[in-house]
Amino acid sequence: MCASSSKYPGSIDEKSSCEAGAYVWVEENCPEIRSPHLFGFGFMDGRHFTHSKYAPFFSRTWRQLWRFIYKFFRLPLLSHYVWNPPRHQVRSAYMVLEYLGHETGQPLSDTFDTYRENGTQRQRLFRGISRILLSLARIP
Repeated sequence: MCASSSKYPGSIDEKSSCEAGAYVWVEENCPEIRSPHLFGFGFMDGRHFTHSKYAPFFSRTWRQLWRFIYKFFRLPLLSHYVWNPPRHQVRSAYMVLEYLGHETGQPLSDTFDTYRENGTQRQRLFRGISRILLSLARIP
C-alpha cells in the first residue's frame, strides 16, 4: 500500500473511478472520438467490472434487459460494465485498456517539433482538436 492510500484511505479508488468513468462516458456519449477501449477495471476493495460484451451470456443478457427498461422509462442509462467477481483476488486498482500502437497514429509529443512550422499540418491539428472539443461540448 502506498503512503497516500494510508494517509487518505479511498483516494486511489476515487481516482480510479473518475478515470474509468471518463473513459466510459466518452465511449458512450462521443463514439466519434477515438479513445482506447476500456475492457475492464477494478478497485482496491475487491470490486471488478468488465464490459458486458466480454461477460458471460447470462450477465450480458441481464444487462441488456435492464438497459432497455431504463431507456423505456427514460431513466439515466446504465453503463455497459457489469460486476464481475474475480477468480483471483487482486488488491490493487487497475484498468485494462486497448493498446493504440503506431499503426493507429503517433503521439503529438513525437511529431509536434517536426511539423511545428508546417502551416497545413498545424491547421489539421487545430481542426482535429476543435472537432473533439465540439463533440464533448454538445453533451449537456
